Amino acid sequence: MSKISLQSMVTRNNDIVVGIIDEEIAMMNLETRELYHLNSSGKQIWDLLDRPQTIDDLCKVLGARYEVTSEACEKDILRFVEELAAQRIVLVG
Repeated sequence: MSKISLQSMVTRNNDIVVGIIDEEIAMMNLETRELYHLNSSGKQIWDLLDRPQTIDDLCKVLGARYEVTSEACEKDILRFVEELAAQRIVLVG
């Protein structure tokens, strides 16, 4: 996998089955048959990925919602997307 940057385009993996429980998401990757859980913060990113987005776009939206520096937001979202990409929950291009 190539290095993920702020300009990387992120999309949902269509092989993920998703169930929403309150403010959290339970999901299963049909390819690996592994289960995953996203808390309310992760759910917000998943919801934003209803269409392909760059990481920079995600940072702009979430940075406007919360009182957080752009550096902290970028670091947290990059790390989170890297984790999701490693599990093939999202695809990065």
